[in-house]
Amino acid sequence: MSGQIFAEVSRVWTDLIGLPESMTESEKQEFLQERTAEISAQIELSMGTAQGPLVASFKSEHGREPDFPTKLALIETARAQITAQVLQEMLYEQIPEALDPFPEEADSGNVPEKSAEQNRNDPQRWRKALVRSEPLKG
Repeated sequence: MSGQIFAEVSRVWTDLIGLPESMTESEKQEFLQERTAEISAQIELSMGTAQGPLVASFKSEHGREPDFPTKLALIETARAQITAQVLQEMLYEQIPEALDPFPEEADSGNVPEKSAEQNRNDPQRWRKALVRSEPLKG
């Protein structure tokens, strides 16, 4: 698992966040390994109690303890959830805002609602397309 985490940490820091140019290649690798170790340690720390609620939920829904394969699946589900949460908190939140693919619209929050309201009052609204599609240029 830590190999996958190292690959993701390396990709995010190298491609999205950026490492200082002054770092040597060995310093970069050491930095990435330290970040990976921190994230892996946080995942393991969080895993201590993660499967408990899932097992309790299974017991309440089915009225019995889960069998071994089910318990293993619950643990893997908990690990995947914890890993995604820790990566979000410790890695993805460090990506600069400029790279956000879905930036928040600060100045025009209700533009679609306003145009929809205007279209409802227009008796010729059926003649106007709400979305204008352009032909693809090949």
